[in-house]
Amino acid sequence: MLLTVEELEKDSKINAQTWRLWIRQGKVPCVRFGRRTVRVELTAYRAFLLENANEKAKQLAAMSAAIRDASESQEET
Repeated sequence: MLLTVEELEKDSKINAQTWRLWIRQGKVPCVRFGRRTVRVELTAYRAFLLENANEKAKQLAAMSAAIRDASESQEET
């Protein structure tokens, strides 16, 4: 199933311009029909969301660990 940028926006609540930017940057694989028409396969869309959710989770875990370490080092002094 191929999705339009507008469908990506509606489903993900992420602005269409952001999707277009990510497509232009090559972060989101797409299928092009002519110069202006692009579609994203449903499986590619889901994979992109999952991959970036995992990245966000890793970032949050790293931030949490850094805060915890800073807190522990302050308690030692």
